Amino acid sequence: MLQGATETTVAANVYRLRTTRGITLVGLAESVTARGHRMSETVVANIETGQRRIHVEDLVAFARVFGLSPEQLLADLTCETCHGKPPTGFTCRTCGTDAPAESRTGQ
Repeated sequence: MLQGATETTVAANVYRLRTTRGITLVGLAESVTARGHRMSETVVANIETGQRRIHVEDLVAFARVFGLSPEQLLADLTCETCHGKPPTGFTCRTCGTDAPAESRTGQ
């Protein structure tokens, strides 16, 4: 499924926030559901990977879980240290972003 730039940004922000805070897919799904918006871990994974579009209700629920406004999730939250692209083979210590898998394996 093709996503627009805004959906891609939100998906990246959700993934980055979830992983840097040590939240599992199941944990995020449970937190979203506990706030009144039913969501499974499969839906979270599909949103993060661009296989499912993000609905307004999803955006608002994610924002509540992360303690942000929906507007903040719509903005590029790229790390100021690595700018979302850590050096090959490394994980950014600031945001937790990994270098792409093909870079880590040397492919």
